[in-house]
Amino acid sequence: MNNITNPAPSAAASERKAFIFYSNWYDDTLQSLSREEQGEFLLTVVRYAVRGELPGDDCNPVIRTMFGLIRPAIDADLQKYDRIAANNRKRAEMNHERCVENQRTDHKKPIISNQESTISNQESSSDEEKKEEEALARFADVEVYWQQRGFKSSAREFYDFYDLRQWVGRRGERISSWKKAACMWEDKFRRDVLPVRRREAEVEARELRQQRQAENRRIREAEREAREAEDAQRGAHAVTREQGRYMYDRALRLTDGDESAAMALLKRSSQDPNIFRRLLEGYGA
Repeated sequence: MNNITNPAPSAAASERKAFIFYSNWYDDTLQSLSREEQGEFLLTVVRYAVRGELPGDDCNPVIRTMFGLIRPAIDADLQKYDRIAANNRKRAEMNHERCVENQRTDHKKPIISNQESTISNQESSSDEEKKEEEALARFADVEVYWQQRGFKSSAREFYDFYDLRQWVGRRGERISSWKKAACMWEDKFRRDVLPVRRREAEVEARELRQQRQAENRRIREAEREAREAEDAQRGAHAVTREQGRYMYDRALRLTDGDESAAMALLKRSSQDPNIFRRLLEGYGA
């Protein structure tokens, strides 16, 4: 089963104004859910992508499982956003420090105009951005390839697995084609992992249905027992016309002829079996 813990949401998650919703999520998840489950699934995805909120313990197990399948892709986008934002801040700070240091220490160089300084800063920034793009290009290419091929596995998991091993395979061989390795990764995921996750989701959904059916049976049984008890109580106090007259006469004698008190006693007898038996005492003797 997918066990999802609740880490504290990152600052980037709380600042995020948008996120990517891939088309294959609709094909793989939403189409297989009911209208109600579709709404719950979309709210779960939005809450996590925008505010970093994970599904609670009361979340539908099917929704929790489906969310676990796409969470790595959302996390990859969020990590990419964090990394780019941090690099942009670092680059801006470095440029600022460089300008301040140049103005402070280098007085012998000719003074350059603001326009020339701006062009120089732009070129330096462009070079650093190019380096950053080159550093991120590999995972970006993997992510694009995943979307183009409609893979159901996680591009981030694939990239992290081989990047950690410096793109060396399980047998120690150097990966010569990451696209070929990606296809083999996807084949293994579809063959070994995806069927297991689907069976787990089906088991959870079946268990949930069985729990609901058992609860509905308990409710119906309790309602039936309550009706039977009520019918038995009414039947226990049902009397014939002759018995009713006898009970009224007995009530009059017990209340010294007070008709109001006799009627109140008869009314109480419908709720109190002892009074009921006392009023019928001696009947038919």
